[in-house]
Amino acid sequence: MIENQIHEGVFIDKNLIREILWFSQEAVPVSNPIDCDDQIWQAKDVVGLISMFAFLAFILCTAVLLMEQVAFFRDIRQPVPRNIGLRGKGLVISIVAAVAFPIICIFTGSFGLTKLLGTKNTGFWFSLGQSNRGFSMMVGLTVLGILMLLLFVFTDGKKAQAKLYDYGLTRPGMDKLDFKLIGKAFLLAVIVIFIAFTYLSIVEDVLGTDIYCLFFGYKPIPSNRLIYYLPYMVVFMICFVFSALGMNVERRLPSTGNETKDLVIAMVFNSLLFTAGVSIMIFIQNYMQVNVVPGGTFALKNLGIDVTRLWGMPVSMMIAGTGSTFLYRKSGSVWLGAFTMGMLCALGCVLYGTHIFG
Repeated sequence: MIENQIHEGVFIDKNLIREILWFSQEAVPVSNPIDCDDQIWQAKDVVGLISMFAFLAFILCTAVLLMEQVAFFRDIRQPVPRNIGLRGKGLVISIVAAVAFPIICIFTGSFGLTKLLGTKNTGFWFSLGQSNRGFSMMVGLTVLGILMLLLFVFTDGKKAQAKLYDYGLTRPGMDKLDFKLIGKAFLLAVIVIFIAFTYLSIVEDVLGTDIYCLFFGYKPIPSNRLIYYLPYMVVFMICFVFSALGMNVERRLPSTGNETKDLVIAMVFNSLLFTAGVSIMIFIQNYMQVNVVPGGTFALKNLGIDVTRLWGMPVSMMIAGTGSTFLYRKSGSVWLGAFTMGMLCALGCVLYGTHIFG
């Protein structure tokens, strides 16, 4: 009996694919010269992974190009706020928390939210089944992240007499939110995402394929389903405001004196830290001989951890960390990065998580 299952909610391996290919070749009376071990799906996963980061680069470059070259969007760009991040013990606590929070959300099912969305009839709101696993994880992480942000506000932030603009939330010198700035950042993000997914639709029409890797990816948006995606996109954008504050204000590293070097270090640091907790759990699932329960895909079964809620997360979280950091440094505020990456990651969650509908 093969315990692995062939659908997007679980992990599969090459042995299962070999069996499926062998059966297909035996069942169809047409000879196939390709051996079952020559499995192109593995190469496609690698190409898909590279393509996802290329797609991210396209989105980031488009956002910066429009911000710099279109007069209407030019004033989105602000000076990068001063570096007043947590230091010493506070920074250590924040780093440990960033690794631990995903594990806490996994063990608790985002404090029961995963179970609630999986068992209740939510009607129009959050009704996309499998997508709710990643969605609830994002919400749980945000709740915990707000606690760490409050730690910063009342410690190093208070010591540095941080103002609203020091958090990248408004223009320098202002003591209240600038909704004109927020509105322009949102409009630019919508335009960038529209351009990106229109391009993706053209690619699929021409090449007949989309961007897919490890049960996560991007594909053209079906217009008849977009209305069901909107609640996810709205909540993801809100969550990404807080995650951007955590990564780029609270855990901002001391400067090296070189802006380019600081940018690269920040993107690598935030991306790896953002993915560490989930990666640890997947390592336990895949490399510590923890068996998969038939019909359920439960890793660490004695603890009852459902790893299907981990599907796609390391890749999506690395994309989120890289993109949010880059756009924060290029725009000087959290809004453009939060809106753009929030919509992008929400679409990644729902486009490859809607094979089961609630």
